[in-house]
Amino acid sequence: MRSLCPTTSAIAATWWRAALILAVALGSSCLSFELDDADSDGYSPAEGDCDDSTAQVYPGADGVSGDCGVVGSDDTELASTPVDQDGDGYSAGEGDCDDSNPTVYPEAPEILDGLDNDCDHAVDEGLGLPPETPAPTPSPMPFPTPQLDEDGDGFTVDEGDCDDNDPATYPGATEQYDNVDHDCDGSERPQDDWATPSPAVDQDQDRDQDGFSIAQGDCDDNDPTTYPTASEVTDGTDNDCDGEIDEDTEISMLQDGDGDGFSADEGDCDDGDPAIYPNAKEVEDGLDNDCNDLVDDLAVVVVGDVHEDDDGDGYTEADGDCDDSDATIYPSDTLPVAAPGDCRATTEAGDGTSDRDQDGFSVQDGDCDDYNNTVHPGAPEQCNGNDDDCDGEVDEDLPVGTYYVDADGDGYGVSSSTRVTCMAAPKGFAYLDGDCNDQNPEVHPGALEQCNGVDDDCDREVDETDADSDATTAGVWYADTDGDGFGDPDTATVSCYPPPGYVAEGSDCDDTSADTYPGAEEKRDLKDNDCDGEIDEQP
Repeated sequence: MRSLCPTTSAIAATWWRAALILAVALGSSCLSFELDDADSDGYSPAEGDCDDSTAQVYPGADGVSGDCGVVGSDDTELASTPVDQDGDGYSAGEGDCDDSNPTVYPEAPEILDGLDNDCDHAVDEGLGLPPETPAPTPSPMPFPTPQLDEDGDGFTVDEGDCDDNDPATYPGATEQYDNVDHDCDGSERPQDDWATPSPAVDQDQDRDQDGFSIAQGDCDDNDPTTYPTASEVTDGTDNDCDGEIDEDTEISMLQDGDGDGFSADEGDCDDGDPAIYPNAKEVEDGLDNDCNDLVDDLAVVVVGDVHEDDDGDGYTEADGDCDDSDATIYPSDTLPVAAPGDCRATTEAGDGTSDRDQDGFSVQDGDCDDYNNTVHPGAPEQCNGNDDDCDGEVDEDLPVGTYYVDADGDGYGVSSSTRVTCMAAPKGFAYLDGDCNDQNPEVHPGALEQCNGVDDDCDREVDETDADSDATTAGVWYADTDGDGFGDPDTATVSCYPPPGYVAEGSDCDDTSADTYPGAEEKRDLKDNDCDGEIDEQP
């Protein structure tokens, strides 16, 4: 049994420190247990004896060879041949304070790991905040100054009020007719955003600067293209302020404005009234219902007493005067039958039994135009816009063609707007379609393609070079094989834009050499470097 109460010499051994700590932890002043010391040198293997069969070898013995790695009093050889246990270049004898850790040695860089890396008896020095330097105290944030709603309209400047001195101006306010942006929308148009004028004084303002105010008849004083006497254009707007939209324009003449089947171009004399169109039934209403330039020409007009000659033409209604208000109209043997002004066979007071045009049919028999003897039941239908056979259909069962609206008059229309008729192409229509820009007469199928960034021939290609291209607008390009900026004059192509590897200059006399081109420096190499026709000439 050996007592492990430490002696002064024993404390020098490293393992003995651990024994002391263990003794304190166990609460005893001395720790005892059995240890074997075979060579009786005072040290067992557990106590660091590296050779327990030789009494001259033990920790701290004199001489390097027998001290088991512990420096003794005469170990002069150890300083010259130190043992570096962790391979960091320093042994314990050279100041390595932990020769089992390669990151710990004299002058090692200090790192934040809780160790004395540089063996200067200080741990993690120089890292983080110095102990004497307190962490900075954050300054209190300044309290923002609240914005006020100066005009009391519920909005501040930060909330979008563009005039915080006017309670009628704020986001979403009702726009007024006073040249002020009340709703703060920042519109670049007139600031009143189409507001309806109210005060009478505003009627005299010419807001769109077109020369007319509302008081002068401007029906849209926010649009400078709209005013009395402006030219009407096809834009869905009443440009001239006459109460009609797109009237008398080329497109409007082609449109059926009242849905009666006829446009103005087709003879509708009032395209705003569906009861008025060519061959409409004439009624006694003071209008030219059938657009034949006669008013109420099929009605018997009775004015006052039927036995009085109201117009002084010698005939009364009782005598057969079919219009006793017009002295030029009366029964006459000198006028052809059915001619305007002839009132023969009307003594029936318009009961429809007379055959005015002598075609064998009266109105009662189904004659739908008893002033035209080519119009009656059973008549052959002709391509004339009339119901020749009085069956309620016009130009039916006849060969027809499809025509396309041609707004630019280039002979090609657009496929989306058509008219089918037996007649020739109406005004503003074309027999051919496929126009890809019906506002430009230079653009249509078959047009010459030009170098202008436009699909001139409507083939869905732009500026292509083919047989349909206008070569006068294209460029001539030359292959530049050697990349010197000058092409071979014998390899030219014509196109709107240069193909890859082609240039506009075609005067290279040797397109295989990048050192040979017009203006190049002449060299003594038996070549015409500058393409001037001379070889190796000197200035």
